[in-house]
Amino acid sequence: MPKQSREPIPDYLKTNRAIRMGVVEKLVGKKAFDKASAIKKEELNLFGLEEQALEELREEEKVQSIMREGKCYYYLSEKFQLVKNYRREVVMGLSIPLLIFIVGLILLGVISLIVAFIRLL
Repeated sequence: MPKQSREPIPDYLKTNRAIRMGVVEKLVGKKAFDKASAIKKEELNLFGLEEQALEELREEEKVQSIMREGKCYYYLSEKFQLVKNYRREVVMGLSIPLLIFIVGLILLGVISLIVAFIRLL
């Protein structure tokens, strides 16, 4: 991690939350989630207060930085990792057994109708 040569930014100079979330969204958009997928600052296309917001996020340890080939690369810390949505997997996992159950009920109904019809003859 690059050494910080200056003092922390005073509160009255800090950027607002919306700008910081914009920087986080850019990192998410570039899929910079770990050291292997870290990206250079130039690739983020940051302007004005976004550069300051990136430094603030790094100071708060919400964004991590590493040095590679003499350049600084950034990626999201574990605090901002995407939470996996398990609802879809649960629905997909339940749909097949539910389908088998319904098809089984329909088959039992058809078989019972056939047996009842045969008994009438």
